[in-house]
Amino acid sequence: DTIVITLPKPPPLETIEGYGLPPEQQMFKRTVWPEKFRVLQAKQYENVEDYWDEIERDWEYYKDDMWFIDQEWERRMNGYWLFINGKPTWLCGWHYFYLNYWPMDSDTGDGYSEYRDRDRKSWIFWYWAYTDPLVLGVNYPKHRREGATTRAQCVNFLISTMPMGGFKVEIKSADGGLDAIVKTGVQSKTETDAQDAFRLHFFYAFRKMVFWFKPVSDNNQDPKKMITYKAPAKSPFNQRKKKKAYKLLRSEVDARSSAETAYDSRKLRFYHGDEVGKTIESNVLKRHDVVRECLTLGANTKIIGFAVYTSTVGEMEKKGGKNFASIC
Repeated sequence: DTIVITLPKPPPLETIEGYGLPPEQQMFKRTVWPEKFRVLQAKQYENVEDYWDEIERDWEYYKDDMWFIDQEWERRMNGYWLFINGKPTWLCGWHYFYLNYWPMDSDTGDGYSEYRDRDRKSWIFWYWAYTDPLVLGVNYPKHRREGATTRAQCVNFLISTMPMGGFKVEIKSADGGLDAIVKTGVQSKTETDAQDAFRLHFFYAFRKMVFWFKPVSDNNQDPKKMITYKAPAKSPFNQRKKKKAYKLLRSEVDARSSAETAYDSRKLRFYHGDEVGKTIESNVLKRHDVVRECLTLGANTKIIGFAVYTSTVGEMEKKGGKNFASIC
């Protein structure tokens, strides 16, 4: 069946980026930061809270540019309109964030993804699937060097840095309270490949993340397979927290082995199955049955998470392609 995705209604044309320019000059351009924030970000503080402490100490200097942070959060959450070649064009918030804030460990000129209209449509589909209460996730068979692993790990970050993963579904904890800790995970064809996906496609960007989108975390150096959005025990942040109303996300992002039961009994708000079409260490169809339980409640009747399966496809019978095809 054909899936029809309704886009937001555009704002008045004269308020859309690029209005009035010749069509050949209407193209995507990365957002320019206020100079004060560019200089502040370049200080490369080890702890993200140090950026906010500096802003607080010198509020009079920074206050006139704080609108920019509000604007960028608005665009991350609700998307962004611009003219491209004469047409009003909407980028969903995930795509806008990816183009502007998700650095890639590859040679793309400035270290960020290029704009492509094909990717715009793909991002809109992924975001629609995430927001639809009846959709568990997306399968994405792909060609090589497309950047799908990087995109999926960007979604991992976007979901893990939102309270309850951005979902409206609330999970009750064992003691009857709300379980607000967001857990996300990644598996690949081997445990080493999963760790590479985490380290090269998630943590590489996390380490470089701008301070207005970066959460407090317990490891800013080189985690191999897990990071938690809480302060280390000896962090100065714990002293600050006693004096100020800080709130920690406490999300847990990790990478696990390719085993079918690696995430058994874990509640997940996001799951990335990478290279599922080339996995031979385990049966990805059986693994999907386990993951589905992690992403749902009530005998799979209530979806609480989102899955993305990305892969080039190996030989059908011997290299894992057949099981991925069964999931598709």
